[in-house]
Amino acid sequence: MGLPIAFKKIKVNTYKKDASLMKNFSLNLTFLLIGFFLIVFTTDTSFSRTKKTIETLEGKVIKISDGDSLHLLVNKNTIKVRLAEIDAPEKKQDFGTQSQKKLSELVFQKDVKAECPETDRYQRKVCYIYFNNLEVNLEMVRLGLAWVYEQYSKSSQYQKAQELAQKEKLGLWSHQGKSQAVAPWDWRKQEADKRAAKRAKKDSSEKRIIKMSFDSE
Repeated sequence: MGLPIAFKKIKVNTYKKDASLMKNFSLNLTFLLIGFFLIVFTTDTSFSRTKKTIETLEGKVIKISDGDSLHLLVNKNTIKVRLAEIDAPEKKQDFGTQSQKKLSELVFQKDVKAECPETDRYQRKVCYIYFNNLEVNLEMVRLGLAWVYEQYSKSSQYQKAQELAQKEKLGLWSHQGKSQAVAPWDWRKQEADKRAAKRAKKDSSEKRIIKMSFDSE
């Protein structure tokens, strides 16, 4: 015996309604999953860095290694510190000695605050140094005694300070026109290339001597 026509229509409508609900549920679940993966995989890494815990240290500066490195005494522990966002001239570069001297004038034997967001590959704390509300890292750039370390700099304020120092021909920018200031990272690469070429030349000479000694036997 067949079902009444009215009952058939109700049953068909119920199936359609259930199918529609399942389709909507699947679509909503899909959108939720897409949203979740977008959040997880496209989160800006720079944003993640800003969320890192910043370690705050307070201590006395007991050694100035160069224009961007110092030793900080904190609770009887000596901590090696690399100034964040800047790169000072190396000691053998022009203004390397002046840079070291200025950093010494600013903070040596003084109590400072260090805000350290990370540690570098040499196990040095990478920090922003403050003395009496003066941001020392920025001051070194402003005086023309350190470069903005472009590879690691995050602040436009540092770039503006460097541009002003260049415009006023301060520090390492004062001799432009006579000889172009060389960025410390470029200078270090040049020196490394020179050492590599020297080693290669030495190895080549040693091999030639060994070959000559074998030939003479």
